[in-house]
Amino acid sequence: MTNLIEIRDCKNGVLVGSLSDILGQMPPQSDNLHWSILTLEAIGDLGDNKSLPELEKQIADCPDGLRITWNELCKLAKTFEQVVDILVIRCENVNDIRRYQSDEELHLSCKIVIECFDSSYWRVYSRYQEIIGRIEASFTRWGA
Repeated sequence: MTNLIEIRDCKNGVLVGSLSDILGQMPPQSDNLHWSILTLEAIGDLGDNKSLPELEKQIADCPDGLRITWNELCKLAKTFEQVVDILVIRCENVNDIRRYQSDEELHLSCKIVIECFDSSYWRVYSRYQEIIGRIEASFTRWGA
């Protein structure tokens, strides 16, 4: 069964919700799993003389994206003023972290997929309906 939520609503011309908002709906055990950012284009300030364009290039150049811990992902998400494009995956098996040819293959291998495309929608896939339910419940609080 596919559990998917797509958020397309905007408020004052800005897509509702943020990566931090979505990550905030994940269960506490999220830190025990394997995460990777496969695609990133964003606006923000990484601080400490770090360059967002350099990070974006690093992610694009690596076959398995940027492997990242849960805490690092949450910290990074807070630095974004706007996410234009992002694809984040969570897998139980570290060998499943890679770029996929199709959404079907991606959903079969990954437990959670978080995607934003062209600042026009958030799409979250999860094998766990409870996560989709949390996001859906929070969606109304985000201003839609």
